[in-house]
Amino acid sequence: VVVNEFVGWRHEEPERAAKILDDVRSLADVVRRHGAKLEFLFHDFFALCPSVTLTGKDGVYCGLKPGIEECDACAAQGDDFSMAAWRETWGELLSRADTAVFLSQSTLDTVSRVYRLHGGQIALRPHTLPLLEGSVAIPKTGPMRVAVAGNIVRHKGADIVRDLALLLEKEIPEASIVVFGTLDVPYVPENVTVLGESAREDIPELLEKHGVTVALFPSIWPETFSFVVRELASLGLPVVSFDLGAQGEYVKTLSNGRIAGTVSAQAALAALQELDQQRVNSR
Repeated sequence: VVVNEFVGWRHEEPERAAKILDDVRSLADVVRRHGAKLEFLFHDFFALCPSVTLTGKDGVYCGLKPGIEECDACAAQGDDFSMAAWRETWGELLSRADTAVFLSQSTLDTVSRVYRLHGGQIALRPHTLPLLEGSVAIPKTGPMRVAVAGNIVRHKGADIVRDLALLLEKEIPEASIVVFGTLDVPYVPENVTVLGESAREDIPELLEKHGVTVALFPSIWPETFSFVVRELASLGLPVVSFDLGAQGEYVKTLSNGRIAGTVSAQAALAALQELDQQRVNSR
């Protein structure tokens, strides 16, 4: 039995959480009765919380606090929801897993704060992917131009991108942002160009066309793996992220990567400026 993903299961049904827990219990019972081997893949944090991104009602990463006193109300799954019951039920299924697959050490560290897994269960198995070919020619002159890639909703850092644009208007008016994807904000500042979705193979050419000098990965939750960060870095672009999840784990390994000091637009701007100044100094 391979448990790949539960997110979206029974998504439109009332009392979704209770029904999902029934499904998890049933699956654990099937594994037990048939003596089946079970592989569990951690693509997300659904086993830890109904909020798979671990962001609360305020849209902020909760930090996975040790206590769960506030979790019941935050999860907003109905009056009868219990985080203790949620984790106990998922924990029973995980205890029967022969293999728990993690795409990053960061995800393993986060899950290990909630569930005890023994060494024989744990498999650290990052995705393998064909990287984009070639490299991007970064302009030697001209203003800082920040690339943001993906469909940027709130937990992906939409508010960060908007606030960064407003900071640029005040502090570096010649700078701008190009979103290679979409940006979910009520108002898009004038110094932000949103290109919409593009074919993956067209991204290198588009980055050069728009004169991108540095990239920002603005996600505000600890992602379990990031294709976007790895693809941008593979093209030679300097990359900034927050110190969260798989994205922060990977950016720390890059010679031209920087970690923003806090999860804020101001800290992101400071890191972006530091990287972009290296471009200016290398003329």
